[in-house]
Amino acid sequence: MGIKLFRSSAGSGKTFTLVLEYLTLLYRSSSSHAFRHILALTFTRKATAEMKQRIVGALQSFQSNDVVADPMKKELIERVPMSEEEFHAKSKAIYRALIHHYDRFHVTTIDSFLVGLVRSFGPELNAHAEASIELNTEKVRYESSEKLLKKSASNEELTAIILTHMEELLNQGRSWRFDRELLKFSVLLHDGKSILPVQELSRLSDNEWAKAEKQVNAITNSLETKLREIGEKAIQIFDGNGIEKNVLRNRGVLYNFFIKLTEIRKHKKLDPGSPQIMEIIEDDKWCAVKATTEDKRRIDRVKPEVIKLYRMAESVINSALDEYLLAVEIRKRIHQMLLLRELATQEELWKEEKGVVLLKDIEQMIFRLLSEDEMTFIYERTGNEIRHILIDEFQDTSERQWTNLLPLILESVSKGGEVTIVGDAKQAIYRWRGGDSSLINALPLLTNSTIKTFTQLQSNSLEHYLSSEKVLGNNYRSSPNVVAFNNAIFEKIGITYSQVTASTYRDVHQEPVQNLSSGFVDFQFNTEPSTKEAFQSWAKSKLLERLDELRSRGFRGNDIAILVRKGEESEMILNWLNEAGIQAVSPDSLLLQSSPQVRLLVDLLKWLTVPSSTALNTKIYLQLTAKKSSSNIAASPIHRIAQADNAELQHTVFLDILKEMGYEIEMNSLRSLPPFGQILELIHVFRLDTSDDSLLASWLNIVHNECLRNDRNLSEILEMWEWNKSAWRLESLDSVEAVNVLTIHKAKGLAWPIVILYHFNWPKTGNNVWVKLDTNRWILPYAQISENCMSSQVLEQLEEESGKKFLDELNTFYVAFTRPKYELHGIINKPDRNNSPFQCIHQAILDVKDEMDFVSDSLNGELCRISFGHPQSKMDVAATAPAINQFKLQRSEYQSITGYLHSDIGSVSEEAKLGIIIHDALSQCKNQEEFKILLRKNRADGNLSEHELIESEKAIDRLWLNTDFRRFFDLSIIRHTERELLDHQGNILRPDLVLNSSGTYTVVDFKTGEPREDDKNQVHQYMRLMGEITGAPVNGYLVYFFANRVDKVL
Repeated sequence: MGIKLFRSSAGSGKTFTLVLEYLTLLYRSSSSHAFRHILALTFTRKATAEMKQRIVGALQSFQSNDVVADPMKKELIERVPMSEEEFHAKSKAIYRALIHHYDRFHVTTIDSFLVGLVRSFGPELNAHAEASIELNTEKVRYESSEKLLKKSASNEELTAIILTHMEELLNQGRSWRFDRELLKFSVLLHDGKSILPVQELSRLSDNEWAKAEKQVNAITNSLETKLREIGEKAIQIFDGNGIEKNVLRNRGVLYNFFIKLTEIRKHKKLDPGSPQIMEIIEDDKWCAVKATTEDKRRIDRVKPEVIKLYRMAESVINSALDEYLLAVEIRKRIHQMLLLRELATQEELWKEEKGVVLLKDIEQMIFRLLSEDEMTFIYERTGNEIRHILIDEFQDTSERQWTNLLPLILESVSKGGEVTIVGDAKQAIYRWRGGDSSLINALPLLTNSTIKTFTQLQSNSLEHYLSSEKVLGNNYRSSPNVVAFNNAIFEKIGITYSQVTASTYRDVHQEPVQNLSSGFVDFQFNTEPSTKEAFQSWAKSKLLERLDELRSRGFRGNDIAILVRKGEESEMILNWLNEAGIQAVSPDSLLLQSSPQVRLLVDLLKWLTVPSSTALNTKIYLQLTAKKSSSNIAASPIHRIAQADNAELQHTVFLDILKEMGYEIEMNSLRSLPPFGQILELIHVFRLDTSDDSLLASWLNIVHNECLRNDRNLSEILEMWEWNKSAWRLESLDSVEAVNVLTIHKAKGLAWPIVILYHFNWPKTGNNVWVKLDTNRWILPYAQISENCMSSQVLEQLEEESGKKFLDELNTFYVAFTRPKYELHGIINKPDRNNSPFQCIHQAILDVKDEMDFVSDSLNGELCRISFGHPQSKMDVAATAPAINQFKLQRSEYQSITGYLHSDIGSVSEEAKLGIIIHDALSQCKNQEEFKILLRKNRADGNLSEHELIESEKAIDRLWLNTDFRRFFDLSIIRHTERELLDHQGNILRPDLVLNSSGTYTVVDFKTGEPREDDKNQVHQYMRLMGEITGAPVNGYLVYFFANRVDKVL
């Protein structure tokens, strides 16, 4: 079969193509179990879930006769000829086999696949087969930084390195809080571009580091000393003979040259062969027009000696400056690199102590095994089960991942299997994670010089197996005018700039196929020279005007996305919209920590554990008074705390202040409550609104579950919050009025009817670059240097990196420009960087505006607005919109099949994890068979052991014999899962299942542990509250899952 390569531009039906290829493999097989031998790899869990949803959904819908017009069904029957009856029968057989063996349904992220592979290797990798995978890199960075700081307290050499680095930071105007700066700095340990250099540097011994520092100092000191001596001698000659700079030709350029030699560290760009100097030295034209006869006589007298010094300097510069320029860059950052090596060492020690590995370690473990003799070894460890492979988003594959997958790919195609690769180099925007878009550009013949020799040989053999290469040239997402605009702009850029952009954008042209409105593009440029603040003021007014105009045409908030480059811009725009009374939401605004009430509640919990902290007391007071600062602290009640003599008095004073503000706390009573009870009491005392704050409600839900399952105390709750506050978020905000505001990177893979782009003059990022050094000349194998370094030893690498940065930025624009369905708007400024991607886009607009019939306006000769097409009302647009794909499942249907877990079960105990899984499965399933599917899915995802799966399946088989238990799953009865009830004290109660049968209610609670008397009390509470709410009869049941008991609660 061979390798099939699909180059998929934005909106070209990539997921449809992948699912179609997967289903084709299923239907071509004579076995209904072919899915066991197919591996589909994605790069995100979201993509994995979507692909599984599409595959399962298609199989489910294909069993019906109501999908005759389905395009995927039509394509499948064309590829695998069969009658309608045969197609339905095969669909049923495949679907039934898949749901019964869901754990063999291999659609997963590449990281999860590699983790599973490592688990199967064990001793060969010198890794603990049961070591846990730590995904929280922020926690790892924090722990590593803390270990390094503790070590520095007793290590003078490390202290000296830290002090040197601190001094450098202060000279750059950075924070004096070194712990914070160290935490930021530790990001490099997990940056895709830094992993290999840091690993190589970490292998150097202390002695080698000392030699490396000595080497760069020797190189720099030697040249600086020689040139300084030459420069000082020359200046002494000029000054000693009364020759002033202004009497020398070309405005004293030769005099200035010698001055620069004395200040070499300030002036690294020295050109002894400049035309102005050559005119003096070679053409013997030394004197300025204003030079007097005496000046000329003096100059003639010193010429021979000055020329001699010049030639000496020229010789030194030509022989040693190139190496010096690189050595200076290394010298600047050698302590920083040494600190990075120390951080890496502490990280390794921490991982060893905790028995954990990171995802980057997984890739390295497999990479170490690879050699020509061991190619088939990895394949054999998969049980020779994988025959076909599909890889999604190939442009985000790293070189290391490619190397690790290559043996599987070659083994598959060499035995007649099929490998499908789908990707788009134009959408490669994750290079900082290690993604290498040059791989997909070069396929099938890879010539990446950094690939190891054996991998290169393997890669070259791929060309032999390439069976087809296809460009997905249609656009199913965007309106014709949006597609035409993007075609014109990016085709122009592709042919105008570098060979890399030409290769990347060679297939950018698309044909619109959606039956959509013609579409509209409208860009406004701020042409006035302005400050950052002035531009923001202009942009704010234009943005609000644009939103008003869109609303007047019938578009709602959630039809619109505003895309920005940086998170701080997102926050700024959210504030603008909130001030204007426009509801808006962003991924960051869905973080639970973005709720002021959550932040206040967390601070109150900290206050309970540390009641005498002046800073914390002040913070709580300011939050309660909604003040960011106090203009008169002395007159503020909080001033009384600082005057308190001791901690006990300070606590008493703060309680008095709270009482004066209307918040009276009985501390003894509060402390007698369990942790979650304390939280609810604080909510009551401080009158926090849980009804209208979904972020607070979600936070309470998480904490409540943790308290129930793991018996958390306040300190543990706070620690859990600190590690997870950057991750806990609402999945979505149910509001049609909320405008979406998010970064382009978070928008990738998404689409909206209307997209507004804000601010294109993105600052240059990442001025430091890792370069590989010639180890025949340097002790260090890698160094981090400025991208402006002029040394020829690294110039090629720096130029390559510059080209990659250009492409990263251009690709980011492409992703942004291709998000809209109907309209693309821009509120932007003029380019302020020559040869930047934005400048290229701006120039491309100017170049194609006439041939594309753009409507354009100019102000003072500068382009201030362009538009293409005509705006339409939402009603007109909706009239032309296509119907939703017929086999797409409703979320609830898909959840019943795949069993999404509502809780993050990665960090809980094994016993609690099993309880969560059983609870969720019982709440979601409709019958015994679906319950088993959900369990198998969890087994496949690594959440259940084989023993737990077997015992759980036995338990459901036993329970299903019970008539009362089966009645809970009667489809004629209205079922509500985990319905929240609020008692008179504001406590949240959540029975697992509520049934409504002809006005009679039944509450059911599932238990996986042993029966306890308290269980009945809990159900009685549910029954009493449900009776008060509904006024109807209420029955109660307890189901003890493993004990095979269904007890009616009387």
